[in-house]
Amino acid sequence: MSNRTPNTSASGPAGSARRALAYYLSPGQVEHEFCQSLLEMSIYDLMTSRHLAGVFGVRSGALLAAARNSVAEQFLAAADEGTADWLLFIDSDMTFERDALEQLFEHANPETCPIIGGLCYGLDFQTGPFPVVYKLVETPDGPMTHRPSRLDRDTGLLQVDGTGAAFLMIHKSVLIAMRERGYSKAYPWFQETELGGGHPVGEDITFCLRARSLGFPIAVDLDLRIGHKKDQIVIGSPPRPAAAERPAGARDLSERVPA
Repeated sequence: MSNRTPNTSASGPAGSARRALAYYLSPGQVEHEFCQSLLEMSIYDLMTSRHLAGVFGVRSGALLAAARNSVAEQFLAAADEGTADWLLFIDSDMTFERDALEQLFEHANPETCPIIGGLCYGLDFQTGPFPVVYKLVETPDGPMTHRPSRLDRDTGLLQVDGTGAAFLMIHKSVLIAMRERGYSKAYPWFQETELGGGHPVGEDITFCLRARSLGFPIAVDLDLRIGHKKDQIVIGSPPRPAAAERPAGARDLSERVPA
């Protein structure tokens, strides 16, 4: 649980400027821990800041980029009606504190901080967890994203060139500018693409790189830790009993089975 002092004013922000619509993508079934986090955040927000204008679940299959673009389109239609100025993406395998949205709004600003996310971790099955923050670097093959294995500090806002959309809040001005730029008719915001040397990048990183090319800063709040539920299944061969554990005179008949 966060140690921050809650905002106990239930009057809520005026108009849409400090309100967000939250969307989560799922294959149709979500994790219990995610449901618990979302429920606690929604209740806490209702009793305190009232930043949350609505929560919507969107079913998504393999075409994740298409689902994210559909959400952005839906959000902009709602923003045009004055519902909210901010879009919050939440992945359905994440966990977070009840005041997570309030923490984002402590820094969110249309001019200075139009894209802000919590600190999420991915999992490399060989090297372990890694922070989902990226910098764009130049290589002989062209621009590439660089992901540090660890961070050099653990508090404050970190300016990045890219991060995931697992818990990411975006101001409507970013989406409008990107749509007007016309990167793609089918994928105006999120799209799986490639960088130098044919290196593939996900749809959320492409979104971030497009935003940076338009001059929008991206920040990750290192004080807002987002959990990422990962299941690991390891299957190995069952061990044979040691010779001393076998009955006297017993033989391992498996050794007689031809290969």
